[in-house]
Amino acid sequence: MFKTLLSRRSEEPFFLITVLLLIIIAVYNWVIALLALILIGGAYVLTRKNHNERNREISQFFDAISKSVDQASTYAVQNLPIGIAIIDMQSNLCWANSVFRDWVGDIDNDALVIATGGRFLKKLPGIENAITPCEGIAAAELIRDRLAAMQGGTIAIGFAANPQEPQAVRGGPMFEFLFGIDTQLRREGRRERFQLVFFNPSQEPGARLGAKTVQGLLAEMARRGIATHLGHKMLRFEPGKVVTEGGEIAADLILFMPGMTGNAWFDATTLPRSPGGLLRADAQCRIEGWQHCYVVGDSGSFPGPEWAPKQAHMAELHAKAAAANLLDALAGRPEQAGFVPQLACIIDSGSHGTLVLRSPQRTLVLPPLRLMHWAKRRFEARYLSQYR
Repeated sequence: MFKTLLSRRSEEPFFLITVLLLIIIAVYNWVIALLALILIGGAYVLTRKNHNERNREISQFFDAISKSVDQASTYAVQNLPIGIAIIDMQSNLCWANSVFRDWVGDIDNDALVIATGGRFLKKLPGIENAITPCEGIAAAELIRDRLAAMQGGTIAIGFAANPQEPQAVRGGPMFEFLFGIDTQLRREGRRERFQLVFFNPSQEPGARLGAKTVQGLLAEMARRGIATHLGHKMLRFEPGKVVTEGGEIAADLILFMPGMTGNAWFDATTLPRSPGGLLRADAQCRIEGWQHCYVVGDSGSFPGPEWAPKQAHMAELHAKAAAANLLDALAGRPEQAGFVPQLACIIDSGSHGTLVLRSPQRTLVLPPLRLMHWAKRRFEARYLSQYR
């Protein structure tokens, strides 16, 4: 960046003025004009040489600073007095700093917070024939590339829940993929060459969003010419096919979000589990039967309504309650902090957004609005800026 800024000069006006003056002088005396051209040319060459040398020195200086900052950052991350580890979606340890590696083994602690997220329940046979969008950047890039390469065909998009854990479902993103792909294909002028099919084992997909929301989503699918395959138990996936008890869906691209369950490493512990495989917690985010141990986010099974979402927003509410209770417990005070289940989302189609707010007292659903699309983009940019 610095090299670009340093080399950027507006030299065109200088050349134009110089040429114009030389032409005027040459009209009266071409010899003087020639001498002036030689002198100006020599001065420019010398100035340019010094300028390039100065730019090179400054660029080298900034490069040295950047390298030093990178080295300092790497050293800091490796040696911070905090254990840092990166775990992939399959609960495999990808990287850890020196402090975390020193911790491996028995770790003495006064309190514990488990916030390792959930894991997709991939039990359906042939699920490798479908792409799970929320598994990371690689999955998103694969969807992008597959869509770009397709000249037409059928795209099947759906989601399912964990039958033993009603809360452990993530359907909102799949509505966004469904409507977003429809919007993108229309913008590209090739929607008529594709058939979009939405499938779900329930007759009312997204029921946790409220009956009014479900009606609106199904009406929007009909308006966009999106076919539906609802209310049939899923059996398996095959290459180019979704198989349910109610029939088969031939598809050239399958996007599917399974229900969620607990992390694989839970199986190696005696932590209490819910029927769906998550860590069983109370209203204060305490793991049942474990003193000073808490769980937040997708890892936990919490008391509350079935529509309580697995969202970052809820994870933050869990985290605030768990942190307050942890500090109170260590100080010998009663653990009283809790959380109120809240569902807040904007289902974005790429051009319009549908706002859905739900709490134990009320449910608010707005029709698709362009304003909500831009509001979500603004919110996401602001939210992510905290971590960049």
